[in-house]
Amino acid sequence: MSNKFKLPSYLIKAVNSSNSFHKKWTEKKCHQVLKNFRKKNVAILGLAYKPGIDTLRRSPALELAKSLHAKGATVKGFDPIIKSVPRDISKVIGLKKSVKEAVIDAEVVVIAADCPEFLHFDSEIMNLIKKKFIIDPNGFIANLSGFKKFNYICVGRNYKEGSRV
Repeated sequence: MSNKFKLPSYLIKAVNSSNSFHKKWTEKKCHQVLKNFRKKNVAILGLAYKPGIDTLRRSPALELAKSLHAKGATVKGFDPIIKSVPRDISKVIGLKKSVKEAVIDAEVVVIAADCPEFLHFDSEIMNLIKKKFIIDPNGFIANLSGFKKFNYICVGRNYKEGSRV
């Protein structure tokens, strides 16, 4: 519309730039932690576009999975609503039936959607995570106790290698 009326569109450009930055934030943090993705295991929890729906259309989690897979990572995922993925997507991400199955031997766990099911991490699940890194862009599980042995990374908190939450 700004083009039609020959008006500046600073706000729209800024929003687009911000959205683009946020889409890549999680992948950048994964790279910071893993250094490279070849033969690394990544679990993504919350695959749908938003919690409580069963569509993968426009899913940032799926875009992340595609990018990590293309760079050599093995990606497993879980979403409480998603029961199956299209065949082409199943080559990119291994859909698991539970959080527990998804995080086994994961070097990084990404909390990609704010699903209430992810607020129930217990010590059994935490012990399955190989390298103890959780990337939670929205800070959804930030208030859970029991993360003393984890590197917890979310927007607004600096990550320094070796730091624990």
